[in-house]
Amino acid sequence: MTYLLDLAVSVSLLGLFSLALLAVVRWKLARGIVCAGLVAAGTLVASEPDLAIPVSGASAADWHPETFWYEPWGTSVVHRGIDIFARNGAEVVAPAGMLILMTGDNPKSGLYAVGIDRALRLHFFAHMMKSDAQDFEWVPRGGPVGAVGDTGNARGKPPHLHYGLASVIPRPWNITNETLGHLRAFYLDPAKYF
Repeated sequence: MTYLLDLAVSVSLLGLFSLALLAVVRWKLARGIVCAGLVAAGTLVASEPDLAIPVSGASAADWHPETFWYEPWGTSVVHRGIDIFARNGAEVVAPAGMLILMTGDNPKSGLYAVGIDRALRLHFFAHMMKSDAQDFEWVPRGGPVGAVGDTGNARGKPPHLHYGLASVIPRPWNITNETLGHLRAFYLDPAKYF
């Protein structure tokens, strides 16, 4: 009887040891995958190309340096981009090579386009008077995206391009205590990348 009890205890201990070993292996594997993902994300973030200003002929003097995350900003609460003022019809260009994911028109943004670059940053162009890009079209750096306008909720205001930049990869070090500051892990100040 003692032999059977010893055997049962041994099997149970072996089973627990096996489960513990399996848990350690799974943890190390998961940790390795997470670390590899973080290294890949870090490589993408570190290799981000500088951006060109997305309005032909524009300079830093064409937007207010403190409008990113300015509040209050209507129903958006905070301003998640910058407004680059230019003449009506000025060319809007791709600040980096990008795949245009979608174009459209809505009451708030007016004519808009959204693209993604190789660093997995989303580029949002709004209030355009026309769109030159097509969905799923590759536009090289400096290639045409559209033209500055005053469409959407910018109607009747000075023509400008609302340009927003966001990262697909969260950047928790950008989080602040400001209003909606947790979203700063994704939304980037475009002026810092020109």
